[in-house]
Amino acid sequence: MVLGGGMIATALKAVDREEVLYAASGLSNLKGADSEARLRERTLLSEQIARHTDKLFVYVSSYSVDDRHPENNTPYLQHKLNMESLIKAEADRFLILRTSNVVGHSRQPGNLMNFIFRHLQNGEPFDIWTKTTRNLIDVAHLAQMADAAVKQGSCNEVLFLTHPADIPIYEIVHQFEVLSGLKANYRLVDKGVYYHTDKSLAETLFRQLRLEADPRLYTQQLIEKYFGHQFL
Repeated sequence: MVLGGGMIATALKAVDREEVLYAASGLSNLKGADSEARLRERTLLSEQIARHTDKLFVYVSSYSVDDRHPENNTPYLQHKLNMESLIKAEADRFLILRTSNVVGHSRQPGNLMNFIFRHLQNGEPFDIWTKTTRNLIDVAHLAQMADAAVKQGSCNEVLFLTHPADIPIYEIVHQFEVLSGLKANYRLVDKGVYYHTDKSLAETLFRQLRLEADPRLYTQQLIEKYFGHQFL
């Protein structure tokens, strides 16, 4: 069973199984949805946990929740932490999946890849923080990794489902330039922080699923898959 109708929920439907309840109905506003939206999700999760005590409750969270940098202490991330605490308190069996920058067919303008593509296509100026990296994961691969974690019997754990390696934002922009033949209008700013998280499980699952571990090649694949048709 899968809760939600967005990009991640749609991908998880491909690995849905009777004994699992995937909760991917979370907030889409990365800077903080309104209080009513937060309350709706809290109520939904509590109701579904109580209703499906026989299922493994799998919640899709964010790997940035334990990033204490002031600029990242958003209502969105605080809400994710609150939902993680709720699930740990109310679900008998759970998995919390902390994932990174999920890439797929998303219409969210604030999505990193959509932001870069739009600015590149329109020639709009933007800043690149040279000391900032991101971790990109294909939404289809996220679903495969979640399924693998369930199959291996993980339970009552917090798992990091990400790519095994981070990539600088300027390298992501460069790959867009190479594949599109366009030149981005950006300014390099000596700013930012690197965010590090446990990638041991990601390394194992990427080997197991035979996915591309090189972040540059992986980024190329993502751009070709989700944006290539728009370069024609």
